[in-house]
Amino acid sequence: MFLRAEKEALPFHWDAPDFRAGLTASQEKIIEEAESVGIAHGYTVPIHLPRAAGALHASCSLVPETRAIDTRAYRAVQLMSMYLYVSVGYQKDMRAARAASLESAPVLSARERQCLELAAYGKSDWEISQLLGISEHTVHKHVETAKRRLGVSTRVQAIVWAAQRLEISLGDVVKAAPTTKGTNSRRWPKRSTSMDSESRVTRHAGH
Repeated sequence: MFLRAEKEALPFHWDAPDFRAGLTASQEKIIEEAESVGIAHGYTVPIHLPRAAGALHASCSLVPETRAIDTRAYRAVQLMSMYLYVSVGYQKDMRAARAASLESAPVLSARERQCLELAAYGKSDWEISQLLGISEHTVHKHVETAKRRLGVSTRVQAIVWAAQRLEISLGDVVKAAPTTKGTNSRRWPKRSTSMDSESRVTRHAGH
């Protein structure tokens, strides 16, 4: 089964004529001995996924208790085996990436990390600019640079990857300025809008 799974990409039944026809005499004997102890009518799913460079081929085999199984169940096994393989590989890759990040120099600058940490808490570019004392354009530029350095296309991806690489910690948020006494919320400066300007012009014209 292992040899066939290494060469073939499609699932196969152990009872399939084409599979049995390709067995040597010694391999056929092994199959017969397995059948004598109840290991028979098996099904193997070869797993050849380009998960990562150097990833090994694998396979998932099962032996049903009965031959009266819906063919859709075998397709479900194929999907589950692929998912399991990718999930295990993903966790391994994440552990390796985190270990490597501890040994390598930081990818992001201190300001880029600050912007991503605040963005992780739902702050807009303008709110981040008020907290850090920089322009909204500069905040946007720092976030875009961080995305490029991390090799991602969205802000959410940048936050996730930065956290996984230990570039940012969601607990290390820049402290907001003290709130007004007697209130629990931060008082943000009001942004003027074109509608505000139009209202002022209208009121002035009315006088």
